[in-house]
Amino acid sequence: MARSRPHPASNEGSSGFTSTVPHSSASTCRGKRRSRVGPSSDLKAAKKRRRIVRDSEHHTTPSGGPGGVYEPSPDDNVETNSTIVFGEDPSERHDLTDNLKPVRILHDYVVFDPLNDFELVPLDFLDDASQHGRGFEAAGFVAPLFLDDDDDDAESDEEDNVQNLPRLRTSSIFQYSIDYTTADDPLYIETTWAFYVLASAEASYRPLHTKFYRPHRIAQLVISAAKEGSLSTFPQFEETYVGAWDPLLEEHIELQDIIDAIPLVRTILEQDQASGDSDVIVSSPFVQHMFSLVDQRASPEVEHSIPPPRTSLGQAIPSLRQSGNADLAVLRADRQMPIHVTPFIDDLARGLFHEPLQVIGPPTKRPTAHDKRRRQRAVREHLVQMIGRSREGDTRVWFPRDKQLDDEYWEAVVVGDVMYQVGDCILIEHGPWREREYMRIPDDLAHIPADAVPADYLWFAQILYIHRPTTKIHLRFFEHSSKSYLHEFSCPDELFLTPYCGTIDPREIPIIACVDVRYPRSLGDIEAHEYFCRLIYDDRIGSFTDIDHSAMAAVKSLPPPYCCPVCQLEALRTDGHGYHEIQDGFIYVGKAYHENDYVLLRGDRLGPASIGRIVTIQKIVKEGKPWAHVTIAYLGRTVDLGPPSRPIFVDERELFLTRKVMVEVDIENILQHCMVLHHDAVQDLRSWLDESQLHFYVKRRCRSVICSWSSLTEISPGEVEVCQSCHEDQSTQTQRLEMFSKQAHPLRGLDLFGGTGAFGLAMEQTSPLKITHAVEISPSAADTMRKASPHTTVYNQCTNLVLKYAVRYCAGQRDAPLHDIRGIQELSPPPLPGQIDCIVAGFPCQSFSSLNRFKHRHTRRNHLMLNLLSWVDFLRPKYCFLENVRGFLSYNLHASDGGKYDRAEGEITQGGLKFLVSALIAMGYQVRFGLLQAGHYGAPQGRVRFILIASQATYPLPNLPQPTHHSLNPDSLQIKFTEPEKLTLQPIPTQDGGTAPFKHVSIHDAIGDLLNFDWEHPKEPFKFRRSGVLSVRCDPSQSHWGPHIKKNTDLYKSCPQTTFQAKCRVRAPKDPQHYTRTFKPAVVERTLHVSKHPNADYRDLPASLWDYQLSSPLSAIGRKGFPPGFYGRPDKSRWFHTISTNLQPTARQSYVLHGDDGRIFTVREFARAQGFPDWFEFVAHNNKVDTMHRQIGNAVPWQLGEALGRELREAMFRRWLKNRGEAIIISDSDSDE
Repeated sequence: MARSRPHPASNEGSSGFTSTVPHSSASTCRGKRRSRVGPSSDLKAAKKRRRIVRDSEHHTTPSGGPGGVYEPSPDDNVETNSTIVFGEDPSERHDLTDNLKPVRILHDYVVFDPLNDFELVPLDFLDDASQHGRGFEAAGFVAPLFLDDDDDDAESDEEDNVQNLPRLRTSSIFQYSIDYTTADDPLYIETTWAFYVLASAEASYRPLHTKFYRPHRIAQLVISAAKEGSLSTFPQFEETYVGAWDPLLEEHIELQDIIDAIPLVRTILEQDQASGDSDVIVSSPFVQHMFSLVDQRASPEVEHSIPPPRTSLGQAIPSLRQSGNADLAVLRADRQMPIHVTPFIDDLARGLFHEPLQVIGPPTKRPTAHDKRRRQRAVREHLVQMIGRSREGDTRVWFPRDKQLDDEYWEAVVVGDVMYQVGDCILIEHGPWREREYMRIPDDLAHIPADAVPADYLWFAQILYIHRPTTKIHLRFFEHSSKSYLHEFSCPDELFLTPYCGTIDPREIPIIACVDVRYPRSLGDIEAHEYFCRLIYDDRIGSFTDIDHSAMAAVKSLPPPYCCPVCQLEALRTDGHGYHEIQDGFIYVGKAYHENDYVLLRGDRLGPASIGRIVTIQKIVKEGKPWAHVTIAYLGRTVDLGPPSRPIFVDERELFLTRKVMVEVDIENILQHCMVLHHDAVQDLRSWLDESQLHFYVKRRCRSVICSWSSLTEISPGEVEVCQSCHEDQSTQTQRLEMFSKQAHPLRGLDLFGGTGAFGLAMEQTSPLKITHAVEISPSAADTMRKASPHTTVYNQCTNLVLKYAVRYCAGQRDAPLHDIRGIQELSPPPLPGQIDCIVAGFPCQSFSSLNRFKHRHTRRNHLMLNLLSWVDFLRPKYCFLENVRGFLSYNLHASDGGKYDRAEGEITQGGLKFLVSALIAMGYQVRFGLLQAGHYGAPQGRVRFILIASQATYPLPNLPQPTHHSLNPDSLQIKFTEPEKLTLQPIPTQDGGTAPFKHVSIHDAIGDLLNFDWEHPKEPFKFRRSGVLSVRCDPSQSHWGPHIKKNTDLYKSCPQTTFQAKCRVRAPKDPQHYTRTFKPAVVERTLHVSKHPNADYRDLPASLWDYQLSSPLSAIGRKGFPPGFYGRPDKSRWFHTISTNLQPTARQSYVLHGDDGRIFTVREFARAQGFPDWFEFVAHNNKVDTMHRQIGNAVPWQLGEALGRELREAMFRRWLKNRGEAIIISDSDSDE
């Protein structure tokens, strides 16, 4: 059910409504612009501003126009039939529309009448016969529309802005279109040459737009909800939408909005009586209730917006809905299912995600508004009483004789008339702890706000010991949930232990009261004055980890002052910089070093760490404290020797000994241990190397680290000196790992939103994980996963429906089988609780860069996070590994009244992340997260990804992997919060360089062994032909171009020459897929003419190959000063540019030309850029290379998955050792308690 509004005087073939706009250089100013009206973090302020906007809707300019005039910008590019928006691929338009019209997004737009002094006009004038003779055009910033959210590259790590887009002035608008049956479908306009999604109105035009669009948007919400059946009663509709922030309207919805829109709803339904949908919608109880409201409170406000009768039904833009690409069709807004959730997740999400959620199962019991107010009153009253009593008492301090432990320490102290004992949890007034800001208690306690909680004014702490001579009490602090970064999603009764302690004098910082703090595994009812504590919160890295009660009890059993776990850990880290002398060596930062140990040493910041052997130890005194220097015999790396005389395999793990390179260094340059053995000293070398990224081998020697291949000489195992005790310890560790690998039961994994399955399958390679089940909606990607992982049951269906299927199946309701997305095959039985140990998920989330201001176009796909959490709630796996784009950190939520969280109101900055973490904590999980750069782990690109790891209580929480490869693009990888106070997390400490064990993996390292070939010039076949290099004819009738065209099925030109290549070639591929996508002849010509030097691009092209976009100073590129990049040829000694899903010479990520060959990268080369092994083959049902590109671009880099798998294996190994009662060596990163 849709509405298309034609302009009665439109003439599709005419350009009469297009006025000539003078052009100038890119430096000229645009028309006047005002600041954008947006959501407020305070709901009342937002609603107040909303009223101001509505008042301005009725404003008429002095000239008599409806809302002002448009001042044409000299930067406007006038739309014609030859207009191509940069990043648009005309050859791919049929993926979106059958009539080959492009679909674009218009940002900060205005609609104006070029025939009447450029007056700003609303779109409803198209329906108004009295406006005959008007013209309608639009102007704004333009970008191409991609159905796949990732196609627009907006997930890239670059900071983008709408202002960086080109401006466009459309030709005549002859209709607007809205699909009322699809809740997320946007407003379109259509011109002779294109469709445009109207993303966000320019500030001066917004009042006109909002007045026109508001009733249509409300009608869309009403009709779509009634059609889906997701809401049945008006109170349900009211709870979901009234007071909620609507991202398409960019304002809060009020009850009067709904009443005003009902006449439009009624008119639409009356016109569509022949439709079965119309009958269903009209019969909905909440629609009937709305009709009765209008009958009682008729409003004339939207009479002008009620459309005239029309003669046909259909979608908003039918041609947009009939894409022949099934993989893109499943992403369309009209194909998105309502989000299905469990009752528990529904309760958490209430008031935050403003769409009807399909709850699978009986709803949870929710506290009423009266219950919440009563509890809050009790909390405030208790707070006032505690502070009042403390003010009435005195601060005299004395120590009971029967509580004396020794000469200095007591187990209790009396302050006033209250006794406080070791182990008590207390409240103290805020003081200068960690230089944090705090609120002072008002002198008049009546001024304490009604919504106040103790954490607003007081700190929670536990008494560890009491020192009588100084009258000091040593405390370990708690953090109240509301003072963590969870803030708005805090549980009012929850405390977290912290890694901080401190000392107070009760005469200076008053103790307010004792509080009851529970340490439960399962929670019962909590009274208003009680609290519970389950986790340790470390605000340095943002983690929430389990409390090791046995370890904490062991430390607390020590005599004071050694009974503080925080002090003990800090002493280990900082005492003498962590240096302690031992008989045959020293301990540094908790690790023992001896002569003949091999170590990583801080190297040059432009490369990896150095590796050396400790020859001698010189114990010295430094700044009055014991210290040490060591003499190091440096080892060389074979990868630094340069290319050998003939192609041979050069392993990044192979080192060589040196004879004379001895250097004395300070031990502060030691980074960590590593193991170096002779090549022949290990029975299974490859397994031993896979055991740790810090294992290396040698088999040759040279005089210096700077030498040539010819100067290397073979050595015997006896010539490699090692520390025997450390070698024996390592041998024992290897034996334990082998035993663990044999005894450990594989974790059964579920890969949600699996794509090609790369995330989970990569983790399989390095951990005891088997992906037994996966869900993926794209048919081609699902078949790719089936081909790569035959042991995995793949459900080619929407995760919402599979969850519903699983819950019903678990409940014994097995009468309605579910079929795949194409309705062809009945799905296998779903995974049930107890059958899944680990969930991995690269959950969909729209792009959040400032470029993608139309980020709400797939709101439901964005809300699939709720479905993911519902899967976790349903299955309760032991582990979760979740991945998303970096922009997920910018995902804000908008809270309305009546939700679960009292402090969640208005816009919530980083609300998506906060909600995700708080929901996992509420389900009993430990959590840590961070930003990881793929190149740090051996991928040949610098893609940054958000990673979250969760584990159930009692299961060790895996660490985030530390970098193993040098980074070419240093990134702080920081995560910053601004509420409740400024907080910067850096879970992965990054440095300038010289600390990673390995060099970066370059483009040449990744693909240097693959067969070279060139495209053939379309007009002069011999022009660019090279001797000994295959030349491939670019036949436009082919679906792809590659060596197979000439019956050449070879993929390789040499043996593997690097470790990366060898790993890719561990299994031979059946289909090499060493071919490129096809292009128009002009693109082929330009590609061939770009020079072969690094970073060459379109600026090398001869004038005969220039087109308007690439050459005119008036084009979008020219107005930016012809920036580099298009038709870019990256430096093969560096990384690939970030691999996205839109890979072509004129995309935003346009560095896609091969470093040596006259062509773009092939499917196999792009796959290697993401780390895929060569045996991994991609399936495309439409035989389109672009479909393969999307699968590759959407994947988690393989090496990143492997690194996470190693951390999962390590966590499982620690638990296995603990269960066996064996000692565990804990590194600093493990020390959460």
